[in-house]
Amino acid sequence: MPEWKKNMASVWSISYSLDAEADLNDIYDYIADVTNESLIATKFIRRLRLIIEKLSYLPHRYPLYLSCGGAPNEYR
Repeated sequence: MPEWKKNMASVWSISYSLDAEADLNDIYDYIADVTNESLIATKFIRRLRLIIEKLSYLPHRYPLYLSCGGAPNEYR
């Protein structure tokens, strides 16, 4: 577990919209196709998900995303 994570309690939950999941799949497919190497794509998506996970600890370090169709939660 990263050191920053040990010192902070998670108060925000992370969830992915269907569009976001589809985007991650498309990104994976693109990288795997262009590089002809699925391991590179897998590593990239893992790193991206780890960065996204940091939102549960420090959500205000990223801007608020306003165009979520009137969703009741904040999206970053």
